Amino acid sequence: MQEQTPDTVLEQQTAAAEAEEQAQAPAEDTQQPAEAAAPAKEEAPAQPGPARRPWRTPQFLQDRPLTGREKGSATHLFMQFVRYEACTTREGIRQELARLQAEKFLTPRQCEAVDAEKILALFSSGLGKQILGAKDLRREFKFSILTDAAAYDPAAAGEQVLLQGVVDCFWQEADGIVILDFKTDYLNSDLELKAARYAPQLRAYAKALSRIYGLPVKKTILYFFSAGRAVEIDPE
Repeated sequence: MQEQTPDTVLEQQTAAAEAEEQAQAPAEDTQQPAEAAAPAKEEAPAQPGPARRPWRTPQFLQDRPLTGREKGSATHLFMQFVRYEACTTREGIRQELARLQAEKFLTPRQCEAVDAEKILALFSSGLGKQILGAKDLRREFKFSILTDAAAYDPAAAGEQVLLQGVVDCFWQEADGIVILDFKTDYLNSDLELKAARYAPQLRAYAKALSRIYGLPVKKTILYFFSAGRAVEIDPE
């Protein structure tokens, strides 16, 4: 996996916040008419920009508490830049938080918002061991493809829609791709009902990655940090 630099942090924070907001909707696709389908494409990875002075958060923003959405964005940023192999112990997580703050991937308040116990719970689970053992694992994978609009509205058959999004994490196994999406929602209802809201989003991801890589998607998984539980979603 290509490691990103602090120079792209502001852009990544914005992207993470937008992704979290879009995740509240059933799917993360947007529609745009087109005359003909174009081949699937992967967006180019972010490149380091020119050196610049460290960014600062205005004082009035530093003094107020983080909102729930901002706390969720902090966890997403941590999961984007953290060294997964360091997350098997509390001390390892503590050191990673210190590193990400020192390298300006996270602000001090964002580091405080990351629940180390919930991170440890993930990497102590069976799913966490799968993540650690995965080969060719990718994070924050941006995609943009054209697809048949009939899949979303039968009346639009023959039209093309632009399907785009950002996949938190995925890896390839011998019999297909595994997609993992992290959720930081506060759960005040049934977990399965909450997961069902995100099913169209995960299926859109599965359709996109299957086309891009020419491989089947064998499994899509939602991991809810607040519950410390994973829920599998049928990729079909």
